[in-house]
Amino acid sequence: MKDYSFVSRMIKNGTIKNVDELYQQVPKSTIAKVLNMNPTSFSNYRSAHPESFKLSEFIILAEFLSVSLESITSIFANSITYAHQEN
Repeated sequence: MKDYSFVSRMIKNGTIKNVDELYQQVPKSTIAKVLNMNPTSFSNYRSAHPESFKLSEFIILAEFLSVSLESITSIFANSITYAHQEN
């Protein structure tokens, strides 16, 4: 699998603030694979619904990207907050 250490640096320095920015750097298919999910269903539904992610999935993503759990949950929280503000 490709090295995504640059994404870790982007998260740590605040360049990536929400899941859309994360998906621009890490393909949805890669995240689906890391989370052991079907890539098609992940791309069609789960990726568009950050509120549907579980704590265990945040932990897996944090480990995969070598960032803190707090960093990952913050990225998802920002996306959830933004989505609710649009509605």
